[in-house]
Amino acid sequence: MEIYIEDAILQNFIINYVLLSISCCMCMLRSNKLRKTITSFLGCTFAIILTFFQFSSVIDIVIKILCGALMCAFAISKFEYKKYLLFTFTFLSFTFLMGGMIIAFEYLFNIEINGLICAMIIFVFYLILKSLIKFFYYKRQINHFYYKLSLENQGKNFKITAYLDSGNLIRDDETGLPILIINFETFEKIFNKVTIMDYLQKRLDKKLNGRYISVSTINGNGQIFVCSIDKIVAIENNHSKQINVLLGLSNNMFKDKDYDALLSPLAL
Repeated sequence: MEIYIEDAILQNFIINYVLLSISCCMCMLRSNKLRKTITSFLGCTFAIILTFFQFSSVIDIVIKILCGALMCAFAISKFEYKKYLLFTFTFLSFTFLMGGMIIAFEYLFNIEINGLICAMIIFVFYLILKSLIKFFYYKRQINHFYYKLSLENQGKNFKITAYLDSGNLIRDDETGLPILIINFETFEKIFNKVTIMDYLQKRLDKKLNGRYISVSTINGNGQIFVCSIDKIVAIENNHSKQINVLLGLSNNMFKDKDYDALLSPLAL
């Protein structure tokens, strides 16, 4: 089978560029497109030059590892020794991993995969991996804003999830305490003698030891019902901390949300 030099260069360039991009994503390093482009062509040059020489298997592997290390040194925008070693290890690992994966495909499906198809497979793998990294990184960042709360009242204990809302800076004028905004479903579990009509007709103060206070939000001015319970504990990373807040019943029912309450940063 004939392989044209321009095809080999293109295929090798695509593979180098994608592998560098994968490694940058995994190590969370910045490398601009120009650097990755030049580095990818540098890798192509190494690959073409090596075809004119015959080395033993061991020497060939050592030379390729050194070439990969040189490519990584040029690819990163800001050189830091530890990050460079991690980046080089990741790049070389993915290079050997992808090579092994292609060989496995050829063996399992009894087909011959040319350089272009190989580049396409690696590119698809890169897109999938990039999406997964973004998803888990986003989840990790979001999880920093979630707290498990334990609510105790009249001998009963309730576990809920609260979202730390930087916009919830409401304080009770009388006590000065911040407000933990909860939905009606949670409120009803704590005070099972209240009904939705009590909530809608604003007569909760006649049934519970609480009161309505005026608040100002992005939706305008209004009133919410606030009251206290025996104990509220915030749980984060297996550490418990009792917080001193009032419960506030929200007009927002938190539909389609994965939390039950809005926690004020003033409470922590």
